[in-house]
Amino acid sequence: MTREELQQRLQFIQDEQVTKNLSVFVTTQTAGLRLFNIREDDMGDLLNMFIGSVKEKLIDDIQYSIEDYSTTILRENTIYRYDLPAERRTEEMNQMAEVLDIHAPEYFNAGETPIESIIGIYAVICGNMNQNVIVYKHITAVDKIYARSSFLFSKDNELFKRQKENLLRISPVIHMIMVDNEILLLDMKKLESALGLNDILAREAERDI
Repeated sequence: MTREELQQRLQFIQDEQVTKNLSVFVTTQTAGLRLFNIREDDMGDLLNMFIGSVKEKLIDDIQYSIEDYSTTILRENTIYRYDLPAERRTEEMNQMAEVLDIHAPEYFNAGETPIESIIGIYAVICGNMNQNVIVYKHITAVDKIYARSSFLFSKDNELFKRQKENLLRISPVIHMIMVDNEILLLDMKKLESALGLNDILAREAERDI
């Protein structure tokens, strides 16, 4: 896939004639994909945030190239196509493919599973002409706000009250995307450590030798 081909496949996200919707799934260390049930009033803003991030990073930018992850040595202005065999995909990559086939999702229940246990976010943007892109974001401690160890206040009319529930921050940062079953790695510094990609490459090299 070239940059031009990718940009063409992503055009639907900025096409005003295409109706788009967003679904957000999360994973933890112990549970698979769960639907993160967000208020409808907030979904539009969240969809626009992800669309803006994809547009800025992958459509408006004309400086980057797309290179095969297993062979390139380039590090600047490069997005990596994960070209290793399907059996060498990480669990997160497999979940990016699986999320499109979930028709009766289980909901993430913060009463049963602490919100701070979330380690991955999968934002699924779909168009009404069977278009889709899956955005993956790895969640670290900086994306979590621990209310019990700090004082967070929200306004209730003229009175401010303390928030006592831990919070999850969803930022526009994108680490990995899937378009037409092609996986593209955007933030190698984050992904190589978070997903253990260096270990996968090392095993591939040992096998070839």
